[in-house]
Amino acid sequence: MKKILIKTLVLPSLLLLPLSQHVLADNGYCASQGNNTNFEWVESIDVNGTTYASGDNNGYIEHTSPVATMQTGDNTITITPGFGSGIYTENWRGWLDSNNDGIFDPSELLFEHSGNAQHVVNVVVPEASAGIDTTLRITMKYGSYAGSCGNYTYGETEDIPVSIEDAAAPITHHLTLSPEFMVQRDGALGESVNWIVEKDGNVVLQRNAASELEYSYFSNTQGSDYRIWLQKFIDGSYQRISNIVEYTPGITDLYELGLGEDYLLERSGSIGDSVQWVIEKDDTVVLQRNAANELDYTYFSNTEGSSFRVWLQQFIDGEYKVVSNTIEYEVGQNAFTLTVDGLFGLTRNGQLGDSVQWVIEKDSNIVLERNAANELEYTYFSNTPGSSFRVWLKMFIDGSYQVVSNIVEYDVPSSYAYGLTLGANYELTRTGNLGDSVGWVVIKDGSVVLQRNAANELSYTYFSNTPGSTIQVYLRQFISGAYQQVSNVVQYTVQ
Repeated sequence: MKKILIKTLVLPSLLLLPLSQHVLADNGYCASQGNNTNFEWVESIDVNGTTYASGDNNGYIEHTSPVATMQTGDNTITITPGFGSGIYTENWRGWLDSNNDGIFDPSELLFEHSGNAQHVVNVVVPEASAGIDTTLRITMKYGSYAGSCGNYTYGETEDIPVSIEDAAAPITHHLTLSPEFMVQRDGALGESVNWIVEKDGNVVLQRNAASELEYSYFSNTQGSDYRIWLQKFIDGSYQRISNIVEYTPGITDLYELGLGEDYLLERSGSIGDSVQWVIEKDDTVVLQRNAANELDYTYFSNTEGSSFRVWLQQFIDGEYKVVSNTIEYEVGQNAFTLTVDGLFGLTRNGQLGDSVQWVIEKDSNIVLERNAANELEYTYFSNTPGSSFRVWLKMFIDGSYQVVSNIVEYDVPSSYAYGLTLGANYELTRTGNLGDSVGWVVIKDGSVVLQRNAANELSYTYFSNTPGSTIQVYLRQFISGAYQQVSNVVQYTVQ
């Protein structure tokens, strides 16, 4: 039970004025604050997919970024209470300064709700508000509804920046953000759409996207805030037709996420990092989980047929910010399994004739997309020492390419136990001693054609150097139950 201490004070008449008449919040609006958050607070608010999960802020917080996007017409707001001990019925209200005059008028009340759990409210923004940047105020109060201004005993107030757009153009495209700030779009080549890049609130680039499905802005400055979306010329004006992706170099690229078998999520960094998993299921955030004590995690409710997006967030400068790339997967679509052996040989399940492609990423850049229909095994031809690789399969489904396998990762050592050199007449020479349990591996035009014991020879010349063929050779050794590459790769083209 809450204990309320009541004191009777005699105040000067000036102080008996309503608080809203003589105190302003930092953003210029009338002050509103809960005086006690020991028992309850606003855990999170989500506005059309933009989440503010700041937890207990001692009764009030003014969010400054990210800016939520609302549209004229229907919008969705998800409100979530937080509790210290016990669960209480909370009274929620939301106001939108729809004419941007700095006042929350009674007519600008968007919603009311009373309950003790997460709740989704649908709100309507008037058409006259299109094109303005303004503030959404949400209050959560115990015992009764709060007004738009003034302090109250238990609960919390949050002010959220919003940009209101005309809903005339439907959102028809989806953007995702990959490592190295690569933005990828769905849809088809040839569409008359443009990339829009905004830097620190100013549009700095409008670029034709008809001939590209991905793009990385050329001038990403450390510490600047970027927003990217697609626009299209519709009914005489350019209109946004995609979601907005946001990033801040130096902040949003701190961690890298990967997806393993059975939807295992893996993150870079160290145990103890103050980060959280954020999981979005079918466009709704369903989980925000402390990731400090785990480098991998599998979501407990991967529903068949659902689409998932996952990223990491971190509390920075008073708010949660995205600090990783975003990975996506669709449960039921990962119909293939990839494995990689000690020689970096890739193997897939399935059948010959499957309409799938290998996708190989080297040091965070895609370097190869190769038809895998006629091969169940493949070894990438340029496994550069010191590089890191990620490989997966993709398939063209419902008008776009989708990942249909787990992602395998491997690192090529920067140095090996043995060295190979190429001499005259294509003679190969190895380091080490006679008797070493190593073997030659010869690849001709992309296919392994010879695996030969090299224990009793320090040099070797391949017997079938066909003119015009490309030959690659390395040494392998049986280590810890599997063959592994133990030398550099030498490559030559037969003249």
